[in-house]
Amino acid sequence: RIKADLIIAQQHAGRHVVPWILRYTDRELLRHSPVPVLLLRTNRKYDAIKLLAAIDPSHAFAKSARLDEQILRQGSRLATALRGQLHVVHTYVPTLMGMTPAELTSPDATAQILRHAGTVARKGFDAALRAARLGRLPAERRHLLFAHTVDAIGPLARKLDCDIVVMGALSRSGLKSLAIGNTAERLLDDLQCDLLVVKPRSFSSRVGRRPRGPHLVVLGPPPGVI
Repeated sequence: RIKADLIIAQQHAGRHVVPWILRYTDRELLRHSPVPVLLLRTNRKYDAIKLLAAIDPSHAFAKSARLDEQILRQGSRLATALRGQLHVVHTYVPTLMGMTPAELTSPDATAQILRHAGTVARKGFDAALRAARLGRLPAERRHLLFAHTVDAIGPLARKLDCDIVVMGALSRSGLKSLAIGNTAERLLDDLQCDLLVVKPRSFSSRVGRRPRGPHLVVLGPPPGVI
C-alpha cells in the first residue's frame, strides 16, 4: 500500500525442519512479499562489506535471465552504496545438453561430460556478467563452482566472510513447490550472514489487499489477571 521498495526483517531463531507443513513467518514472507526482502541474521555493522550474489545462468527450474540481471544489479548498487565489494557465484552440475552420441559413448565419456558442463557454465556466467555491465569484475571475485547451490553457497559465504548473500526467488505453489523447493528458503538455516532475496519484476503476490476471514487478535490479559 505504501509502495515500499524493500522489506527489512529479523530472521526468526530456530531451525526449520518441515517448512511446507509449518508455515514459518520467514518463509511466508519470502514467498509472498512483492518486493525484495532483507532478512537480518547478525548485528554486524554494514561498513566496507562483502556481498555474494548467487545467479543461475542455466535457468534451472524456469528461472529467467532477467532475474539474474536484477540480482547482479541490486548487489552491485548495494555494494557501491555501502562501500563494499561484490562477489558473484554460479554453481553448476553436469549436463548432457549439446553433447553428441559419440562423446557420450566414448571411453572418457565422464571426463568429456565434466569438461562440457564447465565450458557451458563458464560461457553462461560470463554472458550474465556482461548483461549486467559487470564484464570487468575481477577474476578473484568470480566464483564458478561444480556443486549444487544449496551445498556451495553457505561454505563460500563463510570462506569469504560475507555480510550479505543476494539471491532470487520465484513464486511457486502446490506440488511444484514441494518437489523442487526454493533455494533461498533451504539456505536460511545454513547461512551465517544476512540474506537479500530479490523478486522478478513480474512477481505477483498471492496475498490479498484485504484481510480474508476472521482473525484472532490477542491484546493481553485482562486487568488483575496474571
